[in-house]
Amino acid sequence: MTMTKLDGRCLVMLAFLSAGACGGGSGGGGTIATGTLAGKIGGQAWSLVSGETDASLSMGQPDFFTSLYTEAVATCTGAGFSVASNQLIVMVPMTPGDYSRDVTFVVDPQGANQNLVVLNGHVVVDQVTATTVSGGIAAQYDGNNSVSGQFQATICTQ
Repeated sequence: MTMTKLDGRCLVMLAFLSAGACGGGSGGGGTIATGTLAGKIGGQAWSLVSGETDASLSMGQPDFFTSLYTEAVATCTGAGFSVASNQLIVMVPMTPGDYSRDVTFVVDPQGANQNLVVLNGHVVVDQVTATTVSGGIAAQYDGNNSVSGQFQATICTQ
C-alpha cells in the first residue's frame, strides 16, 4: 500500500497537532547563534542541510509550516516524507520580525516517531522572498533536543 503525498501531509499534521496537545517542553527559546542552525535532536548531533515549507499546510495561515532536515532533500517534491533522520518542524512567520513560535523536534521519524514540541521557541525572520525564507531559530526541549543558528528554507507553492 502506498501513501499519497496528501495522506502523508495529513499524517504529519495530525502528529504535529497531537504532540502539541500533549504539552510542550520546559526549555523554550534563547539567544540565536550566528552560524548554521545546529545542535542535538534525540541526543544525536544535528546540523541543517536543507529546508522547505509545505504549501498546503501554510496556505491562508500567518506562518509557514516549515520542515528542516539534516540531509539533502529535493525540495517541493514530497521527498521530505521519506527522510529517515531526525528533523525540525517550525512555524515560521511570513513577515520579518522577532517571534515566539512552536518548534517540534521530530525524533526517529521512520521508527518510533516521537514529536517533542517547544511552545515558545525563539524564531527571527530576516527575509522573505518569492522563493525563500531565512532567519534564525533557538529552541530547547531538554539537554538532548536543543538547536540554535541561522536557517534558509525554500518556499514551496504547490
